[in-house]
Amino acid sequence: MAKKLYEEASVQAIADAIREKTGGAETYKIAQMGAAMRAIPSKDNIVHADIPDYIKTAALEVAKKVQAVRTSESIVFIAASDAHQLDTSADIVAGNKHAGMAMKALAYILPGIDFACYLGDYTAGSATTTLAEGRQHFAEISADIDEAFAGIPQLRTLGNHDSLQYSKAQNGSVLPVAELYGLCGAYNTGAVMGSTTEGYCYRDFEDKKLRVICLNTAENSEKEYVSDAQKLWFANTLKAVGAKAGWNVLILSHHPLDWGGVCVLSNIVKAYVDGGSITVSSGNTVNFSSSNSAAILAAIHGHVHCFKAAKLNAIASGTGTEYNVWRVATPNMCFARNNEYGTNGNAEYYGIEFGETTTYSKTANSAKDTAFVVNVINPSQQKLYSYCYGAGYDREIFTGIQTVAVTGVSLNAASGELTIGGQTTLTATVKPADASNKTVTWASSAPSVASVVNGVVTALAPGSAKITVKTADGGFTAEYALTVKAATSDLLASYGYADNTRLSTGSGSEKAAAGYVTIGHTAAIPIDKTRYPNGATIRVTGAVNCLGNNWSGTDNGGDSAFVLYTTGGTQFSNASYIEAKATTAGTFTIDADKTGFTLDIASLPAPHYIKFCVKGAGANLTATLTPK
Repeated sequence: MAKKLYEEASVQAIADAIREKTGGAETYKIAQMGAAMRAIPSKDNIVHADIPDYIKTAALEVAKKVQAVRTSESIVFIAASDAHQLDTSADIVAGNKHAGMAMKALAYILPGIDFACYLGDYTAGSATTTLAEGRQHFAEISADIDEAFAGIPQLRTLGNHDSLQYSKAQNGSVLPVAELYGLCGAYNTGAVMGSTTEGYCYRDFEDKKLRVICLNTAENSEKEYVSDAQKLWFANTLKAVGAKAGWNVLILSHHPLDWGGVCVLSNIVKAYVDGGSITVSSGNTVNFSSSNSAAILAAIHGHVHCFKAAKLNAIASGTGTEYNVWRVATPNMCFARNNEYGTNGNAEYYGIEFGETTTYSKTANSAKDTAFVVNVINPSQQKLYSYCYGAGYDREIFTGIQTVAVTGVSLNAASGELTIGGQTTLTATVKPADASNKTVTWASSAPSVASVVNGVVTALAPGSAKITVKTADGGFTAEYALTVKAATSDLLASYGYADNTRLSTGSGSEKAAAGYVTIGHTAAIPIDKTRYPNGATIRVTGAVNCLGNNWSGTDNGGDSAFVLYTTGGTQFSNASYIEAKATTAGTFTIDADKTGFTLDIASLPAPHYIKFCVKGAGANLTATLTPK
């Protein structure tokens, strides 16, 4: 008998290897094995015969982009979300299956993928979905993804549709929490669980010094909800990794962290970034002051069905102050839901940060019948590259502190006037709008005339001042020219002399000479010179025929105007006077139109009381005091 040149077990092993590589189930004779092995496609052509060529081609293009930017430090992961499996729609089923095929192809041709994540909404959970159908949809998507990610660490979370809350009327109930976790949380292999029933967890990748935190933002089976227990776990998990020098953090969730009822999670992140503290539940305060050195690379989420990427806000609905943590949306796999920039009524969550204006419609039985992304993060470069497979576009995000130089500054006004005690607020606009350092300083050229604090200008004394704003970055300046005038007052009105009644011929010892009118005949107007250290002027208008003639004793001569003043008491029998042509030239000046006069009290010997006299009717006479 001739000696056998082979063993049956060896032949069987070779046949098994061929079938594994080709994905087939053929049986082979020894003479057929050579041809079978030669027929195995090369790596570049992707071995899986069950994957359509258009999927292989599109996946290969994504892989080339990834390889072009990845380095030895790169964190590479596939992110998918929102399949909304619904077996009544063939296109949805086909699109989701093709997504799994594309992931499978990428896992083959792109070595060194660190992990893959699916971020919730496995099911449609519509009003017509039964519990049995929901369970089926879970199983179908899990099968697609599990095959694609074979051998790659997985992290999965739940979405708001997954409890079938939207079909409660049909079902009378929702899927129990424990079952939901069993359907998705069991894939979080190698993770440290925060809750074995709610599914939130973290996984450390020691070689990359990376902690990936996987949150459950649909913890309550009937609404978007995060328990106090999860909040506290999340805060303490951040604090623990924050004490690890040189580490980084990725956060995964279905909802954005600043979404509605879950926004407390973003408040926790803000406290971490700021190095502050936060009370997450009654009696539970977490302090990050000495444990926030690990950088948060990004918060990756689903839910919004688009490619939105923006700075995280401290509170819900995007109305809070942005801070330097990016939330990056993962597009939806579901064929029936387009990548809906601008179509869902909330610009804050639908692509506004990058100015996207394109709505991507999916095309059946093509590479654009689904969408997911391969993310590459290079921590030292502070770069996140997000390459889209399918219907969408790629992104490149600088995740660090963006440094944009200041190019100039302007004010909302160039000049203005104020009276003493008045205020105005100047607003400085630093250019460009996205400048990194918008810090400015303010200064007054004449602090005794006007002060400025954070743009609020206060007038202190008559004069001129330049208010200057200066940028900390670049030293750019802008100026505001200010004129400060003394606050004027109507002396007569201040003391109750109404128009047309404040004119009188006087009486008794205060009676003026014939034809003259004494203003304030019943009570002298007090003028305390010490209140006006820089002097003041009193202007009287409305007089008739104020003609400068000498006045003495009882003979006032022709038309004239004069002022009586005294340094004490209310009696004017011994009062001094100033007239138009007195020796105190310049102190008492008749208007050119002869309808008023101006008195400069600076040179008066400290008058305490003043009365004004004019010739003629003088209707609606006014006396205005203006400090210098």
